[in-house]
Amino acid sequence: MYANDTEFWESSSRLRHIRDTARCERAAPWAVLPAVLARVSVAIPPNVVVPAFVGGEYGSLNMFVAIVGGSSDGKGVAVGCARRLVPDILDAVTTLPVSGEGLPTMFARREPVDGGAGDAKHTVLKCVNCRALLDVPEVSVLGAAMGRTGSTLLGTLTSVWSGEALGGQNVGETKRLRVPSYGYRVALTTGVQPGNSDMLTREDVTGLPQRILWGTTRDPDAPETRPDGPAGAFGFDTKALAGIQPDAMTLNGLYQNGNYWTYRNENDTLAYPLEILKYPPEVRDEVDRDAYARLHGTRPAGMDGHSLFLSIKVAGVLAVMEQRSGHEYEVTVDDWERAKYITARSRQFREECINTGRRERRGKRRDALADELVAKDEAQELAAREKAERDHRRYAQRITKQLRDRDGRHEGITGTELKRFTGLLADNIYPALQRMFDEGQLEKTGPDTGRPQSQLWALPSA
Repeated sequence: MYANDTEFWESSSRLRHIRDTARCERAAPWAVLPAVLARVSVAIPPNVVVPAFVGGEYGSLNMFVAIVGGSSDGKGVAVGCARRLVPDILDAVTTLPVSGEGLPTMFARREPVDGGAGDAKHTVLKCVNCRALLDVPEVSVLGAAMGRTGSTLLGTLTSVWSGEALGGQNVGETKRLRVPSYGYRVALTTGVQPGNSDMLTREDVTGLPQRILWGTTRDPDAPETRPDGPAGAFGFDTKALAGIQPDAMTLNGLYQNGNYWTYRNENDTLAYPLEILKYPPEVRDEVDRDAYARLHGTRPAGMDGHSLFLSIKVAGVLAVMEQRSGHEYEVTVDDWERAKYITARSRQFREECINTGRRERRGKRRDALADELVAKDEAQELAAREKAERDHRRYAQRITKQLRDRDGRHEGITGTELKRFTGLLADNIYPALQRMFDEGQLEKTGPDTGRPQSQLWALPSA
């Protein structure tokens, strides 16, 4: 394992080129690298697979990437930098995922054919495209699509990451779309603001956040002076992959058959050609140890259940990206070490994002609660003032009535007598008398005693 990021970036000319290009464009290398890996993954033909380390099914190089950063922190800059490094993704569909049911339509469609019986029409399944880049600039859009009532997008995305067959049995055969394993390639990239990261991390039970390669828009080691870009081109040539890309007829045959294992030639050999990546023995040993821990229930709990498989995917994409002549589909020990370092950093970025998001959400909840408490206090104060005003008007009416009825000669009535006549409490009538005097509604007749109880009160002579 590398001691630091510098050792990692210097371990490969491709990685060094990515870092230097990112810093030249004022993008974060740890945001550009995952975006580059996603684009490389899309360009790799779907029949390039990971060995069946456990079980009998081969693994997929489909890849999900999340770039963490606040608003205007450079997520788009990083994605644009990756696009310039890997501009050609072989006509992959670039779209926004909306529903689980809609994903198969990116790859397959049914075309009418003459069934041979008059004008009767039948349909045949065709592969119209075998690769797609799902581009989600903001994770809130993805979260909204996954959160719709009845949405199957979340479950379908986890199947896509694993390279499982897509499509269901909920419509008639003439309309049914099936996308078989090893017959499609998908990468997903999304921008994640920490405050919205719970849209992904809350799905840890279904395994979505564990499947994602996380990056960050932060680069603490970025130089103050903008450096020059690297000399020469990046060097990854997607056209060099054309030699193993299945032709349209072969893909159509796989789609129509629906299963790699049963799609066979006339001589009973498998008809769909797979390019199985070669990994060093160390990888198989680690997979076996992980399987042992899983069976014994000693594998660490939490969000790292898919960490090993993610490292395997990253190592495979790194190996293909290097395009070593004569060994294009062989993963080296160095590739494996780089992949493990990338996934370790990915876990760090994910945890930082989760912790930052929790702090932001707690802060927002605290602010909202504080606002609510202040508003409650203000409402109580306003209610108390309004009640006091209503009470004073009622007291003033009683005092005025007693003075009008009992003080026709304008000689005045003491506060104590008014208290008895009105039936008001002392705490209510004496402040009311003073306020009515201050507001010109009462007069004092006789000497000023300084005490509302003994003072003679009368209505204004006017």
